[in-house]
Order: sequence, then C-alpha cells, then structure tokens
Amino acid sequence: MKRTLLMPCLVLAGLAVIALLVAGVEAGTLLVAVAAVACPLMMLLMMGGMFGMARRHGREQASDASPHEDAAARS
Repeated sequence: MKRTLLMPCLVLAGLAVIALLVAGVEAGTLLVAVAAVACPLMMLLMMGGMFGMARRHGREQASDASPHEDAAARS
C-alpha cells in the first residue's frame, strides 16, 4: 500500500469503528476484531517497508555498477 493511501484508510477505519459503536456493537467485540485484524495489517505494512528498502538499495547498486561497467567496456 502506498504511503499516500495510508492516512485515508486509517480515517475510514476509525469512522467504521465509531459507526459500529453507535450501532450498538459491544466494545469488547470490537476490541477482539481489531486485535485479529491488527496483526496481519502490521505484517503487511512492515513487509512493504522492507520491500521498499530493497528496491532503493537495488537502484543504488545499479547506479554504482553502471559507471564501472562503462569504464571496463572502454578499456
């Protein structure tokens, strides 16, 4: 998930919780549901961050490697 979409998703999740509380769902039930959903969401967010770092490091290595390859090709 892109970081630009993170804040609107959090706002919508908060509004959904408020709507469920107003509708009469017990807070204990919501707490269990939030705990069940929070773990996979946190894993996805953390894994997305790691993949983003890997992409950045890959670009750095590719940009570092190209001048050396050009110098080797000229020799």
